[in-house]
Amino acid sequence: MSGHSKWSTIKHKKALTDAKKGKIFSKLTNIISVAAKNGDDPSMNPALRLAIEKAKSAEMPTVNIQRAIDRGSGKNGAVDLKEVTYEVYCPGGVGLIIEVISDNPVRTIAEIRAVLNRNNSKLAENGAVSFQFTRIGKITFESKINEDFELELIDHGAEDISKRGSEVMVYCKIDKLNSLIRFFETKMLEIADSGIIYKPNNMVKIDKSKSEKLNKLIDELEGLDDVSNIYGNAI
Repeated sequence: MSGHSKWSTIKHKKALTDAKKGKIFSKLTNIISVAAKNGDDPSMNPALRLAIEKAKSAEMPTVNIQRAIDRGSGKNGAVDLKEVTYEVYCPGGVGLIIEVISDNPVRTIAEIRAVLNRNNSKLAENGAVSFQFTRIGKITFESKINEDFELELIDHGAEDISKRGSEVMVYCKIDKLNSLIRFFETKMLEIADSGIIYKPNNMVKIDKSKSEKLNKLIDELEGLDDVSNIYGNAI
């Protein structure tokens, strides 16, 4: 019986791992498909190239990646994927911005509303939360940088550079993002992540209890297949 119980526990843990991986693959599929709308050649499409790299790092099978590219480029028939942004009021004056990629926004918003209702949060009108954020380009990489390299980044469009441990975050105007990505490529520097984000203009400080509730809400939202990104202004 002991051996059987141990095997049941292992199978349960594996099922949880597979379920989590499946959700990650689903999100990556959507991101790749949306990026592929602007061209299915990664060498000519930086967004697609980065999405593919993210998928590979998550151990997504090559066949799945290609299927996602074909889906977005229309090779397997047109798929109407919509990118939608929702704004949310949370307790403590915290605001969230949720980015969604969905082929069925009606289903997706119903799922989001259910999560919000369970967590004492509600949808806000467009602009009610987003005015507290700035839409900006961001590149994250891991490297030691000196003052000369920082000046080079600024010359190529960087407006702000911050460091957290071994990570370096470079922020820029949206129209400078591709130029900065190409600069990194000429320097043979690997980018950990890049994209257009919502950066909070000011942070809202909340206590431990509210922080735990907010984390629970975000975990549930991230568990939805169609949710691609969540931005908040809590600290």
